[in-house]
Amino acid sequence: MAQFESWNVIGEMTNPVSRGQAVVYKDRIYIFGGYSDVTQNPVNWIQEYNPSTGVWRQVGRMNAEREGFLASVQDTSILLFGGVEKNSNLLYSIEEWTPNIPDSTARVISTNENFDRVYPTGLSFNNDVYIFGGYPFSNGTQNLTYFTQYKYSNNTFSNSANFNYSVSNFPSQQMSAIFTSSIYIFGGAQFGILRSIYEYKLTTNQYTKLEIQLNEPRAGGIAIKHQLYKLIYIIGGFDEGSGSLSSVEIFRPADEGGAALLLEGPELNYKRKNLMAVYYDKTFYVFGGEDSDGKLVPFVERLDPQVTTVVDEENSVPRSFSLSQNYPNPFNPTTIISYQVPQNSFVNLKIFDVLGNEIKELINENKQPGYYEVQFNAGELTSGVYFYRLSAGNFFETKKMVVVK
Repeated sequence: MAQFESWNVIGEMTNPVSRGQAVVYKDRIYIFGGYSDVTQNPVNWIQEYNPSTGVWRQVGRMNAEREGFLASVQDTSILLFGGVEKNSNLLYSIEEWTPNIPDSTARVISTNENFDRVYPTGLSFNNDVYIFGGYPFSNGTQNLTYFTQYKYSNNTFSNSANFNYSVSNFPSQQMSAIFTSSIYIFGGAQFGILRSIYEYKLTTNQYTKLEIQLNEPRAGGIAIKHQLYKLIYIIGGFDEGSGSLSSVEIFRPADEGGAALLLEGPELNYKRKNLMAVYYDKTFYVFGGEDSDGKLVPFVERLDPQVTTVVDEENSVPRSFSLSQNYPNPFNPTTIISYQVPQNSFVNLKIFDVLGNEIKELINENKQPGYYEVQFNAGELTSGVYFYRLSAGNFFETKKMVVVK
């Protein structure tokens, strides 16, 4: 059985909120909007948390008061849309906010009915934003689809689809996380609370329901990927019998060597729904949310996941060393390199140019058995062919990747 550390309470939010959004940008965590029990309304606050010092600051504001919305980190800014539950000229808006500008206000960069969503789920990959579900506040939103892909670079939408859902009956409050070339969507609310897990493949735009289900119905929680292990943590939320949940489920996607698995993770100290959470510096942080009585939870919890043994179910440990093709490829500027290690090994991963000159060393340390991925940013490189090489024990493999600018 996998062994995990426990959640620790490390402080309180200065201005607690629920139904907001949390993102990591450089060495800070930002909390956007949400519902405040002080104002008894959604807020437009932008709060900054320094995980090194535990200090909170109010650093800016959005134009709209938003709750149950999405935030997406781009290269140098953060996009904010959805969650406007009143008729205003900001109902269809998307805002952009740039960190490190003191006491700044986000700016509206576009409007589109695709942004009129309350409690959607989604995430960004290579500066595109993948948006799933939610419900429109405006009755005038006639062409909303369950899924759409927003291209920030040219302010357009593509691959819009309803998949298996009928118009106006989309799930909301689902939870999603990306792993390699797939987005996994968990639970949600639609005619009750769901246990279903779906996989959306970035390469083919296929949306498939998996046979495996959550251990318990869950909506309004958070799904976050562990950056070092092939695991997704599904944290908190609510079901039909409990006002809020403290339970955590850990999902391991299927791979070449075995089926998908669900594990029971360490419970939170406080039950929470509509919470905010991030993964930063090998650590999970949880903020805010509401307890079973609907009261805001001010406490910040932290989990330092130390997976000391991998689950002992059949096929759960990689059977061999493997280096996967990076995705996407070609790419600009970031790509993900995945590899697996079947035994304790010293692992080295380097990038080379076509002449064999070393460009960057990405990994140079001991690794336990498991599934790993690392993000490589080629922002300083010119267009062309490059190679990445993995060495671990007696295993060596090299693959080609292409930078296109």
